Amino acid sequence: MTEPLLSVQNLRIELNTRDGVAPVIDDFSFDLFPGEAISFVGESGCGKSMTALGIMGLLPDGVGKIASGSINFAGEDLATADDKRLRNIRGNEISMIFQEPMTSLNPVYTIGEQIAEVLRAHQGLSRQASWSKAIELLDAVRIPNPQARVSDYPFQMSGGQRQRVMIAIALACEPKILIADEPTTALDVTVQAQIFDLLNDLRKQTGTAIILITHDMGAVAEMAERMGNEISMIFQEPMTSLNPVYTIGEQIAEVLRAHQGLSRQASWSKAIELLDAVRIPNPQARVSDYPFQMSGGQRQRVMIAIALACEPKILIADEPTTALDVTVQAQIFDLLNDLRKQTGTAIILITHDMGAVAEMAERMIVMYAGRKVEEGPVQQVIDNAGHPYTQGLISCVPHILEKLTTERQTLQEVPGIVPSLRDFGKDQCLFATRCKYVSEKCNNVRPTEIEFESSQTVACWHTERKQ
Repeated sequence: MTEPLLSVQNLRIELNTRDGVAPVIDDFSFDLFPGEAISFVGESGCGKSMTALGIMGLLPDGVGKIASGSINFAGEDLATADDKRLRNIRGNEISMIFQEPMTSLNPVYTIGEQIAEVLRAHQGLSRQASWSKAIELLDAVRIPNPQARVSDYPFQMSGGQRQRVMIAIALACEPKILIADEPTTALDVTVQAQIFDLLNDLRKQTGTAIILITHDMGAVAEMAERMGNEISMIFQEPMTSLNPVYTIGEQIAEVLRAHQGLSRQASWSKAIELLDAVRIPNPQARVSDYPFQMSGGQRQRVMIAIALACEPKILIADEPTTALDVTVQAQIFDLLNDLRKQTGTAIILITHDMGAVAEMAERMIVMYAGRKVEEGPVQQVIDNAGHPYTQGLISCVPHILEKLTTERQTLQEVPGIVPSLRDFGKDQCLFATRCKYVSEKCNNVRPTEIEFESSQTVACWHTERKQ
């Protein structure tokens, strides 16, 4: 089996804030193989770029640090490498494309001078050789008339051309890994497609592995092999995940062409089949619709079709029925359950809705402040919740009574709020400030999991008292 080019294990990154130390990356692990493209996906602030900066050794001085874990690159742990070694690796063996090229390029130097500088610093090339290589690189990233454009300044280029220059700089020393941090932000859709085509072509030609950092699932489908192939995800709001300028059929077909290698005709036919599978009426006609022409429930069905396009082994559904009315919610849950039985795809449902849990899941994991506090069969946990937070979630759910009376059951609330991020790594129960069972031990020692015969586990010092 091929050894990973990069292996990150149990990475923890901490930032010093005014309120103390805050863990921003906690126990994060992944492998990257030669020539592979993977994606870090998530909303702004979830730690995607911070992970990349940790790999590159570019955490802000005096503010950020790698507290624990390893970053093994070609047999060397970058987490413990000194600054001199990291400078040698950056640009030479691991390069990064940042979000906004206009803030990364120096406005007072020509494009050619900036590419040549990298080549002289890392490759030891002469001025003449580095200038000739700069022209070759501009040609490789498809800048028209590179012999002339090499003398242009950044302001003389379009946004897409500046991003191509950044790619040329990143690839100048033929790195083994290229980290692309939101490489198409603020570019129009046609230029985005060109940049992704370029990155894919360069990856195949050079064998460079790519880490794509993005919140754009269209970018993931276009670029990455690992995310959107064996593992797919359905996000909360389909209108922000679907591209408004492409038809539904084009967006499904794009995934099939990128990951399954289907022709345009075959991918279009498969898109119609998938729309039919997720119960979109008249799929032959609706395949040519744009997202705005569909209802909220239909758009969510399209997202499910896209997620299932490559027949993934795991489907992650993140609040898949948010903002849908209750009848449409029920239809979506029925659809997901039926598809799970038909395809054998495992489903991870992310939700705060205990009704959704009861409808969809067989087993549930209750999380609080980044920790698992309870796990077990759904009915077992609902009937006999062991953790006070789980009890609170269940007691907050309104119930329809068979007979209406003047006496209404008062809904219970969970008092307080989730603790600050700076408290997440503390050796204590993070629910203690909101718990009526709190004791001195809760404030000083993190609870261990207690396992019951029913395969239910609870992380609470007072579980047996409450049972």
